[in-house]
Order: sequence, then structure tokens, then C-alpha cells
Amino acid sequence: MKSYDIFISYRREDGAEKARTLKSELELQGFHVFLDFDELKDGVFDQRIINAIESAPIFMMILSPHALDRCVNDDDWVRREIECALANRRHFVPVDPDRSFPGFLHELPDSVKQGLGQHQFSEIMFGQLFKESVAKMVR
Repeated sequence: MKSYDIFISYRREDGAEKARTLKSELELQGFHVFLDFDELKDGVFDQRIINAIESAPIFMMILSPHALDRCVNDDDWVRREIECALANRRHFVPVDPDRSFPGFLHELPDSVKQGLGQHQFSEIMFGQLFKESVAKMVR
């Protein structure tokens, strides 16, 4: 089983491009990063995702505008990833891309709100200040 430094969680509809860009920059800085789109090509994905979360000490969540909307559902994969990271006491790094995260929905389960909300958000600017904002987050 591979081990990772960072697991990136995101909502495909509005976070995939930002997740891939962030992964590339973090890899340039020497981190081994898990991103499901790149790492999962075939086979049963759910156990491989759980294993990747368990192996990565850092859980990074891309908080794009609608990233948490479906987390109100028990079977939502982003919610399951967050809850797995909480259960395994991963270090959370919530990423607010371009200051676009609107805040937590009232209906979200407390586990999601508390799991992400108790951590300082990292603002990553995906324009001209991208490399500088990633470097600041890493520091």
C-alpha cells in the first residue's frame, strides 16, 4: 500500500480543477499527494480512499462554493471522507479557494461543521498569487 503526505478531498463539480492545480504545486514542493482522480484508475475505490486517508497525516479539504452541499446525506462521499479523517485524527487543512467558500449550511451534521470549523482556513489565491499563497500555507 502506498503512503501519502496529503489527502485532497474536493467536490468534483466545482473543485476538481483547483484540486489538481494544488496537487501539482504541492508535488513540486516534494509532497506525496493523493487525489482520487489521478490515483484511482480501476478496481474498488472506496477501500482505497479509506486507506489513503489513513496513510496521509494531512487531510486537505477544498471548500469550493458547493463542496459541502450534499454532506447532509449520510452516504455522501465527501462527508464519508471528512468523517474518516476525523476518526483517524488527521490534521485538517480547510482550503478556501479565492475566498469563495460561502460558509456552513445550517443543515450540515455537527461532525462536518466541527471537524472543519475548528481549524484555521487557508486562503489559496488561484490567480497571480497562487505560488505565494501555497508557500504561505505550507509554512
